[in-house]
Amino acid sequence: MIETGSILIGLGANLPSAAGKPRATLKRALELLAGAGVGITQVSKVYETVAYPVSDQPHFINIAVRISSELSASDLLGLFQAVETSLGRKPAERWSARTLDIDLLTRGDAVLPDLAQWLAVVENKDPAAFLVEPVVPHPRLHRRAFVLKPLADIAPSWRHPYLGQTVQEMLDSEPITDQLWSISEISAKL
Repeated sequence: MIETGSILIGLGANLPSAAGKPRATLKRALELLAGAGVGITQVSKVYETVAYPVSDQPHFINIAVRISSELSASDLLGLFQAVETSLGRKPAERWSARTLDIDLLTRGDAVLPDLAQWLAVVENKDPAAFLVEPVVPHPRLHRRAFVLKPLADIAPSWRHPYLGQTVQEMLDSEPITDQLWSISEISAKL
């Protein structure tokens, strides 16, 4: 059984939504998740980051959140997509500006759908490679400072079930350290 308190998610936004500016959008997304029965147990500091890959998009506002839920990974992703849509996210080109992005980063120490398929996505030369079913841990979280920095606030000792590194160890490793210049803490609270 997966511990319900060991689910970590990432939220980011760089366009205004019906809720307001990106920061207000993230706050509203957490309210909608809580209203759907997801326990919000811990929220990171708020960070501003340049868009990835680097472009002329507005900067993102990013947070990491520890949640508790009995929902399956598939059901959580469905809920996240519904919240994204309710806050104005429209289908668009990958890595484009958006009103809201919610990613399932971890579900305890689960590797989904299985290790072979997870590795196939991680090792794929196409950075946009994905599977139809949930891929957990997020296949690129260990390479993204904009995910790891907020995650370090709430789960620095979470250990990647395949890589064996903690969040802090991943944050301190290559090749992500060159992206740290692009992240700045803007608030201790959402």
